Amino acid sequence: MSNVKETMKITFAKLNYWRKEYDKGTPVVDDQEYDQEYQILKELERAHPEMTLSNSPTRTRSESLASVEGMVHHEPKMLSLRNTYDIEAFEQVFSKFVGDGTSPIAIQCKVDGVAVSIRYIDGELADASLHGDGEYGEDVTPAVALMPGVPKTTDRLFKLREGGGPKNVNLRGEIYMPRSEFRRINEERVAEGLDPFKTPRNATAGSIRLMDPKEVLDRRLQLFPFDLYELGTRKTIYFHDCIHSREPYSFVIDSPFGARQAISDALVATNSIIQRREELDFDIDGIVAKSLSEDMQEKLGENNKTPNWAVALKFSGETKRRKLKGTGYQVSKVGKITPVAHFNPTTLNGRTCSTAPLHNFNWTFKRNIHIGDILAVTLAGLTIPQVLANLDLNAKDGKVGRERVLPPELCPSCDSPVEISEDYKYVRCTTPSDCDEAVVNYLDSAFTRKTLDIKGLSKTAFNEIFVRLGVRTVGGVLNLSEKDWGSINALTGTKRTFVPRCVQNLRDNPISLSKYLLALSIPHCGPVMCKTLAQRFETLFDVKEALLSGEGIEDLFNEKRMEVLKEYAQEDRFLKEVDYSLRLSLSFIN
Repeated sequence: MSNVKETMKITFAKLNYWRKEYDKGTPVVDDQEYDQEYQILKELERAHPEMTLSNSPTRTRSESLASVEGMVHHEPKMLSLRNTYDIEAFEQVFSKFVGDGTSPIAIQCKVDGVAVSIRYIDGELADASLHGDGEYGEDVTPAVALMPGVPKTTDRLFKLREGGGPKNVNLRGEIYMPRSEFRRINEERVAEGLDPFKTPRNATAGSIRLMDPKEVLDRRLQLFPFDLYELGTRKTIYFHDCIHSREPYSFVIDSPFGARQAISDALVATNSIIQRREELDFDIDGIVAKSLSEDMQEKLGENNKTPNWAVALKFSGETKRRKLKGTGYQVSKVGKITPVAHFNPTTLNGRTCSTAPLHNFNWTFKRNIHIGDILAVTLAGLTIPQVLANLDLNAKDGKVGRERVLPPELCPSCDSPVEISEDYKYVRCTTPSDCDEAVVNYLDSAFTRKTLDIKGLSKTAFNEIFVRLGVRTVGGVLNLSEKDWGSINALTGTKRTFVPRCVQNLRDNPISLSKYLLALSIPHCGPVMCKTLAQRFETLFDVKEALLSGEGIEDLFNEKRMEVLKEYAQEDRFLKEVDYSLRLSLSFIN
């Protein structure tokens, strides 16, 4: 518990410092690192509410907003977007916004600038303020009013719309500095003996706080509008016919042909933005998808800080174009088969990559991926290679004579028949508990830091444990004898004694039931659900009985998931896991 408290204390201090520097316009870490630490603190506070402080960064506004003096009140609030670094997760979320296809959505560049809210009252620009904490933002009206790209009246705002538009509106957008302008200013600063700005975003944040009109005008800031509301509401006014066209930066998807066509159009728009990313004269750090339908926004709702009707795909680092040379497959711990792209080696953020997962076969079909296509490749979370888009979605050659990426007829690891869902999202080995790659991945995931946490074990070691010793279960690993461990060639040096000692320590002491459940890869049971089950039941046997009968978990799962869990609880491997827990007399704590 003391370790948890220390981690919370350190994370708390880091976030406060980072946010203070960000408010000053001199951020010291990128968004991704901040997001990761913020999520760590949120998870710790959720698990240990008794340790949560009232002035936690997850609950309070920035230090610069301690007083509302000099601030503008946002009505409605300026919400922050929930982020994902995984394009498949991004698409799964925005497909919900479409509904039956009658709910329009927008796909937009996520400009890496400074968010601003501009209010027009009686047709005139009344004030402009920064995002702040979403409720109050710093008044920057003098600077914003000087920007040539900002309309000073609603007549100017609606100049392209026949009949004009309303006089009381709220325009929200991102203020940015063009890359060309950033380079010019930095060259001048260096010539004058001043330190150059680190990024266009830093330069923008500092510039809009300047009170000198000449300096503000000289830096030629631009506005990228992303929302236009009737004043004091979230009633959206389409702005694609206001100011000027935003394509290829912003697309309104409103298909009369149903949800499938709308999602297809959204994918084309996403591809278009990714394809043009490097051509833009401004930095974008992602793509935003959001619902433009009032009914859908009301249905999906929002929490205190983020809307459930909008999501951002954040880019992490650089993106490279690579030609698809061929494909392979990987088999997950539950037997799911994923296509893997093979391309000539490239360097992404200092890491050499030549392969990247293609998410699933539904994803490859939607993008019409063939051998020879040009793919956009990046690193998700700056660590895992992923394919962002097929830049040859509509290739001029029609892809004649080129092989399409298709699912295998047999499991590439064990040659068992494969099971394919109707939409091709799930292509699965039918014998995952006997499949080499699936079993090794299952065991490997069971002993990570988030589960049973035994350091020194590797996939090579688990491959030996499965192939040579025939062990397929977590309990089977815990049941290995000292002689068995001594036969594992992958354990060298101190690992030969350290690993068996750690395993014995697990057997001899109470084990966290929530972590043990997480180690077993139970369907629909992530960390939070495993913790809930551990609070309700005392042993693995008790959990098995609940999964079979449904008693005590009726409020946790819907009917469809209950059926899946019941089937899982009858699988041979899970029954063996329960048997081992009884045979080894494992004791559990929640």
